[in-house]
Amino acid sequence: EDGKILWTRTEISVSEHSHTARERYSGPPSWQIEIPVQGIGEQHNGILKNFVEAVLDHKPLLAPAEEGIHSVELANAMLMSAFLDRTIDLPLDGNAFAALLREKIAHSKGAEKLARIPQSVPATDAFGASLHIHPSYIQP
Repeated sequence: EDGKILWTRTEISVSEHSHTARERYSGPPSWQIEIPVQGIGEQHNGILKNFVEAVLDHKPLLAPAEEGIHSVELANAMLMSAFLDRTIDLPLDGNAFAALLREKIAHSKGAEKLARIPQSVPATDAFGASLHIHPSYIQP
């Protein structure tokens, strides 16, 4: 916004404040940090342009597909952390995460329907060749 990122920083964690506050609906003491930014970048359009340049002109990708698995792993770790109410270390233990999901599915309202989904489907490319499966998705 206006060439800067505005970041509101709290003196104590929000969860700590909510457990110790004497007044309802109050916020913890905080201050704003302004981080200057030059330009706005092309965002998604820039990534798409870069992809076309990589295909046509062999330029290096800004966001290689194999890097996407790290975003998925982080999202899975955040889910696991919320489910277990504790900190989760990376790299994520894929087997523990899969077991947790199976437990959540088994106790969900739609467990009967979900039980009909195949447990393991081999991943292949358009030519039928096997694809590499990230270790965090390997089930026991």
